[in-house]
Amino acid sequence: MDQLDIEIFLAIAKSQSISKASKSLLMSQPAVSQRLKSLEDELQVNLVLRKKGGRTIEITDAGIRFANMGEKWLELYHEMVNLKNAEPARQLTIASTNSLNNYLFLPLFNEISKCDKRLRLFIRTQHTLEIFELVDSKKADIGFVFHDAKYKDIVSKAVFREKFYMICGKNSAWKERLVEPSWLDPRDELRISWCPSVEQWRDLWWNPAVKPYIQLDSPYLFLNFMDREGRWAICPESVLRTFHFEDQVEVHEFTDPPPERECFMISHKYPSESQAKAISIFESYLRVFAQKLPFSVYL
Repeated sequence: MDQLDIEIFLAIAKSQSISKASKSLLMSQPAVSQRLKSLEDELQVNLVLRKKGGRTIEITDAGIRFANMGEKWLELYHEMVNLKNAEPARQLTIASTNSLNNYLFLPLFNEISKCDKRLRLFIRTQHTLEIFELVDSKKADIGFVFHDAKYKDIVSKAVFREKFYMICGKNSAWKERLVEPSWLDPRDELRISWCPSVEQWRDLWWNPAVKPYIQLDSPYLFLNFMDREGRWAICPESVLRTFHFEDQVEVHEFTDPPPERECFMISHKYPSESQAKAISIFESYLRVFAQKLPFSVYL
């Protein structure tokens, strides 16, 4: 039994006719009949029931089972033949912050998942220090962070930088487009710890001992607490552009704004061959995606 025997029988099973199978295979009918008989003798089962006149046949239960196995065998055979050309899917583990995973990178992840069978993405949402540790220990292939820490075995690339804005409820007391930070009461802030540079900027304007109205870990919660006059929050441009609450909040620039937030992509200095290939594929998508961003891009 060889590949041709299986292909011949599958053609017979599909057409329910030896003569039709012969034509589709460009073989003589006697040759097809002989190969079928040899296959049955080898397997010691009847694969077909020949009806009177010999024009049509009926596939036996054993023949149906053999056809199912034959289809699987051929599929595996073709995969083995094309092994040198096949590129296996690589899992790429990406660790990033909540604001990036949920607000900025979703279109990028969707594009890769739909269009590239070479990568299987595993997305992790972590805090910045956890991201550095995951990349350093090679438990994550790529990380996205908002400050550039010095790790011996980690390399970083600047991806983009973005501005921060003040947001508050509609019809606020701040009619001017620009808001002086001294006008704001830190006790009314809906606070998210976006990055160290924003924390340092806060400490310059307000007493660090003063607690905010509420500490949050997701911008999704802003609208739940912005229903009273005076409530305000600091929000980065990427979240403003992807979180559609423009009709529910006012957006103001600061007269003296926080430093722009820089995003870095980090990876291990010594990736495996498979990791390096997966990272290279991801970076090609990231460059195209980043060029469409409306803020300053380094890639």
